[in-house]
Amino acid sequence: MRSHAQVVVIGGGVVGCSVIYHLTKLGMQDVVLIFVTVSGTINGRLLQESSVSKIYNRVMHGTHLSGIQITTASGVCAVLDLLAEGAIAQSGFVRQEDIALDQFLANRFGCNFANAENPLDSERLSADAA
Repeated sequence: MRSHAQVVVIGGGVVGCSVIYHLTKLGMQDVVLIFVTVSGTINGRLLQESSVSKIYNRVMHGTHLSGIQITTASGVCAVLDLLAEGAIAQSGFVRQEDIALDQFLANRFGCNFANAENPLDSERLSADAA
């Protein structure tokens, strides 16, 4: 794993995606970091769970794709697939929270997120094995 980066882009909005796209066209490699944290109470105890995953650039179906291309296309296509299958609301505004994570990750496009490298999981496995 690398310990440094030439460029760090924070945020995946229009500007962030554009910057990454143009940097990859110049030959730089990208890694998309997905950081999720959830907090709430279980049995009266406040708990927080965090996870981080990495999606690297790679060759898919004979074409080299950047991490941002993979995540953007996979996210859009997974939601369109779920819509076509009738698995999500067919009208009105569909919020991200309206799509079950298990359903999204099981999708033929959403699986690109399920297969992301999660360094926290390997740390947990190492700790559990000790």
